[in-house]
Amino acid sequence: MKKTLLALLVVFVAGFYSQTNGQGMVDVRIIPAGDEGETYFYLEDDDDVVYDSVLVSLSSDDAEQENDAIDALYDDDLDAGWEGQEGDASILTMGMRFQNLTIPPGATIDSAFIIVCSHEAKLSDDIANLTVYGDASDNAPTFTEDSLITDRAQTSATVAWTVAEDWKIWGFYRTPDLKTIVQEIVNRGGWASGNAIAFIIAGENQGPSDVENAREWEAYENISDPGDEDEAGNPGDGQNHPERVPQLIVYYDGYTAPSSVEAATNSDNLRIYPNVVTEGEIRLVFGNSAFNNVNIYNTLGQQVKSFFGSYENNARFSVSDLPSGMYFLSIDANNSKVVKQFIVK
Repeated sequence: MKKTLLALLVVFVAGFYSQTNGQGMVDVRIIPAGDEGETYFYLEDDDDVVYDSVLVSLSSDDAEQENDAIDALYDDDLDAGWEGQEGDASILTMGMRFQNLTIPPGATIDSAFIIVCSHEAKLSDDIANLTVYGDASDNAPTFTEDSLITDRAQTSATVAWTVAEDWKIWGFYRTPDLKTIVQEIVNRGGWASGNAIAFIIAGENQGPSDVENAREWEAYENISDPGDEDEAGNPGDGQNHPERVPQLIVYYDGYTAPSSVEAATNSDNLRIYPNVVTEGEIRLVFGNSAFNNVNIYNTLGQQVKSFFGSYENNARFSVSDLPSGMYFLSIDANNSKVVKQFIVK
């Protein structure tokens, strides 16, 4: 979606504010479908000997299916594509459900995409021919081990996604535009703001292959395996990373502003020092108030950095790992989102 920088800023801010000029945005991640509890994930060495464990919370809002068999719901990664090894060929299908989509009935979807974090490195030769469609229901239910992902009613709208690029481990990538799928669902007679949408991403038979024509990305229960390394040779830290959980972003028109302007928080109350960052650190001042959960996005709408927790005024945050460019920072405060722009040089 091409926009001028000014238009992009308007849409981005409108997505966070309760009061807009007819445009809106939802930005949600997979979360638990209910009180699903926690479990330990065990880390093993190359000899399959357990040497550590990590306690993670669980969600049934992502799931995997291999051919006609549903996988266990709780895993640290999600697979979609084709494994064409002779005698052991499999079509891999996965589903992701996103809750609390505050898109009003009758809204026109401008664009929609899912951002995923790669679970392992892949080469461009490992081409994955994927098809994305939606669960054709007014309010998609969570996934269970009692029913196949492919048994769900499918939207007539589908989107082809051919992944033929290098993926680096723990890198962030986005789907093609999924607006036709979202539009079909929010046009349903039973759609209501706050409902859930489930997306299904299915592989196809690509014939015999010595490579894995599939892609894997981080699940809700992701663990950064110490046995893996990033491009710089840094090993995983053995922890769960909320910022790597699949993320759905939808831009839409037709948003109805609330009757009270007090529902919106004025971004003038938020100050970023310095506004042009040259030394890798920013300081946030929000009036005389504390605030929660700092999220940073690039101009594509991709979340590139997060700080979860409660912070006092004048809190400092490192952005030394961000490339030069323009960014948008949001905080949670006074039951609203507040957004401010800054630049890294």
